Amino acid sequence: MYWMSAKLPNDQFLLYCFDSPTLDSAELRSAFLQRARRIADLNVRIKNVPWNLDYPHWVPREIVPDDVVVQRPADSTWSGCLARIGGLLATTVDPTVSPWRLHVFTDVRDAPECTGPAVVVVLQISHALVDGQGSAMLARALFGPDESVDFVRESTPSAAALVAESVVRAPVQFGRMIAAGVKAGRAYRESVALAERGELPPKMPGRELVAFNRRPDGLHSANVVVVPLAALRSADFTVTIVALTALSVAISTYLRDRGAEVPGRLGAEVTVAHRVGGTSRNNYSNVGVGLFPHEPDLAARARLIKAELAQRRIRAAHPSITTQGESLDATPAAFVRTGVVRFDLSRTPATVSGNTVLTSIDRGPANLRFGGGPVRFTAGFPALSPAMGVTHGIYTIGDTLTLCIHSSPAALPDPHSYESLIRKAIAEAGQAFRITPKR
Repeated sequence: MYWMSAKLPNDQFLLYCFDSPTLDSAELRSAFLQRARRIADLNVRIKNVPWNLDYPHWVPREIVPDDVVVQRPADSTWSGCLARIGGLLATTVDPTVSPWRLHVFTDVRDAPECTGPAVVVVLQISHALVDGQGSAMLARALFGPDESVDFVRESTPSAAALVAESVVRAPVQFGRMIAAGVKAGRAYRESVALAERGELPPKMPGRELVAFNRRPDGLHSANVVVVPLAALRSADFTVTIVALTALSVAISTYLRDRGAEVPGRLGAEVTVAHRVGGTSRNNYSNVGVGLFPHEPDLAARARLIKAELAQRRIRAAHPSITTQGESLDATPAAFVRTGVVRFDLSRTPATVSGNTVLTSIDRGPANLRFGGGPVRFTAGFPALSPAMGVTHGIYTIGDTLTLCIHSSPAALPDPHSYESLIRKAIAEAGQAFRITPKR
């Protein structure tokens, strides 16, 4: 994640909106820094091993006031705040200095769900530090009611010590790589045989590109739709399935309105969490799921999406598939680093596993506070990539859900029109599934 971020920015941006804070800007900064200094994962940075003889290490660092950026935008409206956040989405942190930064926007007017001036905070965090679930846990440690979080400082290894350790470990690493490679080859052959016998869902073929798969042009837009969680909660389907159904409606409508053909295999990459042991900080993968846009009955469409997602989960979790990834874990750092450097992002792929991305994360109960103000909603903006100019995120906290759209004008020149289509599609899905939102 760290090495790839230089070529493909992958920072996470966790937005939390707090209603009517009672503290001023200086007090907000002080309160946050005091809490952050007690959370272990926020008191580290990356230290590279000379000549990439081994993977980078996490070492302690001192949190400084500049880790918190407090600002009051000239346009203090909610739309003005979102415009500033769109600019943030083009930036990255330097994990060798700090793997995170907090952006605080004060006195934001007319924010959704808020009764008075709001404080909007955006926790920008390197994906190398933690994944989506882990970053939500860090935010809960920062803004939650638990005051017991604490931090134990470790020593910082010298460059000489890191090199010496790497040299000693090198023969063991090469042995592990060879053994893991043999094991991965065996697992691959097993997965093919199982799929041929119908005992494992087969590998999903690629999907044709649509407008959303255009290369981003460097500009970013952030749009959010805040609704009651009940608006997407169904007795028969998870929130993720209802959201995918709504996206199938919105994307299809958007393409048709612009004279484009809607592919029958229109699909989305869906983030799937993995339960694994060890010290990995990123435990997830993306699986391609069909959106079945030509099925007119939305309930039937949702059932198709549900069944396909279940099949993709089964394949992703099967030992014959997970074992194949273990060879990368056993590969010496210098080899992986060379592969990252040579990785060519300039080519446009012929097909994609999904025409957009959907990440769905539950961020827990709405018992977070900042500056004395209660949290009203949370949001996030999954990263773009050379073949993915529009991504989506679903984030829930308490009884509120936010569907977020991260886009580039190259792929989505009119994001506000698309946001309107999302709102209509949510209502259409709710009607089809007989969902009656309540506060």
